[in-house]
Amino acid sequence: MGQEDVSTTSESALGHRAPNIDDIRVEHHPSANVPTEHFAYEDYTSAIPDPDPNVLPSSEREPWSAFRSRLNFELAEFMQDVRLNEGEIKRLLSIVDQVASRPSQYSIVDMKDLKDMWKSASAAHGSGLRLTTLTLTYRNQEIQYDLWACDLWDWCLELLQDPVYVRQMRWHALRLSRYDGREWVRFTNEPWTGDRWYHIQSRLPTGALPFCIILYADKTKLSTFGTRKGYPVYVRCANLPAELRNGRGLAGGCLVGWLPIVTEDADKRKKTSFVDFKCVVWHAGIEEFLKTIRRIAAAGGMNVLCGDGVLRLIIPVILILIADYEEQTIMAAIRGINSHFPCPTCLVPKDKLSSLSSEFPLRTTETMEAVYTSVEGATVGERNEALKAVGLRNVKNVFWGIPWTDVYFAISWDRLHAYHGGLFSDHLLEQFLEMLDAGSREMSETFEVQLEGFPRWRDLNHFSEIAKFREFTDGRKYEDLSKIIVYISHNVLQQSDEPHRGLQLLKLMRSYLELDMYASLRSHTSHTIRDGRAELLRWEKELEEYKLLHAGKDWNFPKAHTHRHMFDDIELKGVTRNFNSKYNEEMHGMVKELWDLSNFRDIEPQLARVNTQDMACKRIREDLNRYDSAGHQCRALWTHSCRGLVTLYRYAKVDYVSMEDSTVATDYIRMNQKFHGRERYDSGLFSVYDDGYIFAQVIGVVGVVVDGTEYLMAIILPFDQSIGGETPAESRRLSKRDQDLRFHRCRTRRKADSAVVFARTMITEMVMGMSTLRLT
Repeated sequence: MGQEDVSTTSESALGHRAPNIDDIRVEHHPSANVPTEHFAYEDYTSAIPDPDPNVLPSSEREPWSAFRSRLNFELAEFMQDVRLNEGEIKRLLSIVDQVASRPSQYSIVDMKDLKDMWKSASAAHGSGLRLTTLTLTYRNQEIQYDLWACDLWDWCLELLQDPVYVRQMRWHALRLSRYDGREWVRFTNEPWTGDRWYHIQSRLPTGALPFCIILYADKTKLSTFGTRKGYPVYVRCANLPAELRNGRGLAGGCLVGWLPIVTEDADKRKKTSFVDFKCVVWHAGIEEFLKTIRRIAAAGGMNVLCGDGVLRLIIPVILILIADYEEQTIMAAIRGINSHFPCPTCLVPKDKLSSLSSEFPLRTTETMEAVYTSVEGATVGERNEALKAVGLRNVKNVFWGIPWTDVYFAISWDRLHAYHGGLFSDHLLEQFLEMLDAGSREMSETFEVQLEGFPRWRDLNHFSEIAKFREFTDGRKYEDLSKIIVYISHNVLQQSDEPHRGLQLLKLMRSYLELDMYASLRSHTSHTIRDGRAELLRWEKELEEYKLLHAGKDWNFPKAHTHRHMFDDIELKGVTRNFNSKYNEEMHGMVKELWDLSNFRDIEPQLARVNTQDMACKRIREDLNRYDSAGHQCRALWTHSCRGLVTLYRYAKVDYVSMEDSTVATDYIRMNQKFHGRERYDSGLFSVYDDGYIFAQVIGVVGVVVDGTEYLMAIILPFDQSIGGETPAESRRLSKRDQDLRFHRCRTRRKADSAVVFARTMITEMVMGMSTLRLT
């Protein structure tokens, strides 16, 4: 049925020998008709190899044909981008220079001529938004809404018929295991390694393959003050690996819908019937661009001649739904935060939301649809009471009618909104600031000094003012703040009027930090999932302790409960980056920029036009990149000659194989007296002792040339000095706090006691940066 489901650097099977530590076992879904395979760790990779660059679209036309010349397209592409920065200015100058040197290649006459070419390109390559009118009835009154949507099946075909992307799709569920010396330990990462894909594929007709869809929907503010909002719907393909699926190219996220936002007049506000009606409008809009998907799934699939020349029987499946809690309640058509059962996934009572150790029945399409249909002929009052008993709205859920899809299993825990923009920002941080505000000025000043003094790390926001904590609108800032706040405040809240509450809040924050660490993993094993579930129980225990010390807050709210389903979702659908709204929220920038460039009215037709042109632009650019790769490849050889005997390096890149997901990762080490005006000496992990590793601050890396060979030596300050207070009592107090907060306290040596080790002991090979200071 096409490409195999495992990529290896060599076909090294274990044969009949006993497994070694870290060997990999790959069990294919029975429908793949592939026997179980075993690989030595170094011979296995779960990544899909890059396709042959000579694979080009089947069309005989040049990629830029709609623009008459490549130069015409590149100028039009720039105009489409429309956001000028230094790089784009250089790009414009380059294009203009080409126009001057090759005038025959430039033939755009005027604005009309450009529009005609875009129209032609959109017809050939685009699959943008089209206007549809929804006519719905509220209290015997017909109301019309504009819906902008594309046919989702057109998007599916765009990827299926692409000769490059289809070769990188996975079709069969896998169960992966790694041998730890005693047993095979299952691990999961991509969606096809989760139980949900396996379960769905086991029910498909013989020979059918799932095309698994990820949908995201969320309202977003377009105007600065939030008076104008949009409701975009984005889609991704779960068959593609995360690096492509979460990227920005044609295989990345795509805008497929612009849902109507129902205005709420004063006479309708908060009325149950009108809130239900708004949910009806949402489901009617989703139904419009899922109608072809539903028809094909109900018919048992469609034969598609894919871009790799393989005929496949494809069944589209909605595998994952991503949204904030508010949108999840609409997707599930439940009554939301104030109902008796506010969880979109299970039937937990409202007053038990913070009880994570208790089990409650899961919602399923079968059980929820049965409740809905059982009271269709009942009176309004009877119907309302029956639906309230399970938290449902009086709305027929559009997802109930899509075969192979269960909306309640598809709805996924969202790390961005549930944790960074929810549990931490709105609750844990608010409790912390409440204590800080009630404390002395000295407490705040101490905290702010330690906040400013926290080391600067690459890709970590640095904070200096408490006052700005409540102003953040970016979940990434709250994520970064949550990583450091326990470490810079462990000695601050002890000075408050409620030191026990302060310590308990920090213990709760520490448990949150552990849970967020588990949530961030790019590969999970059955052991990490087990440990993560244990941490959930510890969170519950720490929360109960905090409630005893501070009874002024009700913790029975949905985002205190939904992480109860985090590890269930990981087992079902792979790691959280498969269903994190972070990657989709980044796409909001395009529609917000369009709003800023628009006439601030009739935004939808302008958005539809730009979206169609964007799709065409991406398609042509992808084809151009492949065209260049196949026909104009070149290699550049970079050499570096070291004339001096000694070179002091101030910057290092450390490449290593991640123990998390076995991919090659890179860390960046700075060793500089003035990096952006500040002293910056990063730390690293060194293997310098026979009994293990040691953390050390890196002062510099010296390259010493001996007989023409450069040896790299690292000057380090190991974190191996003894820790303790000035008195035994102080030492015991610090030790108890470290135990409570799960700290590993360490201290560097004095600079006079620095050590010199081989740089290669920094676990992996080091590649030195270009900024160097030469010594003689």
